[in-house]
Amino acid sequence: MYTLKNIAILDDPYGLEQVNCLEKPVGIALNSYNKSYYSLFLIFHKMVQSYKVNYYYQKNIHKWLTMQRIPVVLERELGLKLKCDSDYDDFSEFINQHLAKNNPVLVPANLKELYYSAYYRTSDWMHIYLLIAYNAKTDLYSTFDYTQVYQDFSNYYKFPMPTDTLNRIYNSSREVLNADGIYHFESNEIPENLDENQLVKKCLYMLCFERLDEPFLEKDILLEAIETKELPQNATRKFFNIFHYKEVLFRELNNFFEGFAIDEAIKEEFKKISNVAWCNSKSCSSNYLSAIQKELRQSK
Repeated sequence: MYTLKNIAILDDPYGLEQVNCLEKPVGIALNSYNKSYYSLFLIFHKMVQSYKVNYYYQKNIHKWLTMQRIPVVLERELGLKLKCDSDYDDFSEFINQHLAKNNPVLVPANLKELYYSAYYRTSDWMHIYLLIAYNAKTDLYSTFDYTQVYQDFSNYYKFPMPTDTLNRIYNSSREVLNADGIYHFESNEIPENLDENQLVKKCLYMLCFERLDEPFLEKDILLEAIETKELPQNATRKFFNIFHYKEVLFRELNNFFEGFAIDEAIKEEFKKISNVAWCNSKSCSSNYLSAIQKELRQSK
């Protein structure tokens, strides 16, 4: 039987440039139902962030805010509903009702309002807190987070959060960063068993046959820079982020292939092809970006 005690710290190799602070808490919650959910979530979400996949590209979903895009990907590809609510009478009561039902709760926050954050009073910054318990005597929530630890690699740890602090930083995320509401999974609706093979096949089919003929999102960034004769810093960051996303996508696919009962030669061939595809894409696109940056500098 599922309980919130199933939620544990993830041991994964990804930094925030690969799996960000909004994706990771969702992944930790998913991992508590079945360890394959996190990997499958990463595969499908990173594919949408990396390539022009027909459905998502035509509806511009790849450009949506992360916490608007994630529920769409989860429901469409994995049949999982990450629900969002903003219509409730009492902040704490709403959260506690879900925790009492063993439903993981994810609360958006603006780190500019959090005194121990690196963004305190300097920059608005969207974040997500995964809540797993509430102590009525101390009025503290138990969360999984990394903000309280200053280190190069962002590991998640259990950490207490006062209700008034959580409420304040949540309200700021709504007012300043347009957060949609509080998210949760209904644990009694999440299947603990899944057909990994079928879902990986589904991803591979999408990757091979549901991409546009010109599938590279990074090309759009370069074309826009040429047309506008500008390449702002956030566009450059988005450009290089795509290669981090592809790295996660192919790494997770390779991990699944390692566990499948298929010919070792096929596994090795896929690993080789994916490595070459990722490295060649990064090398060629980076060269194009450098050339465009040089051209733009010379034209000014």
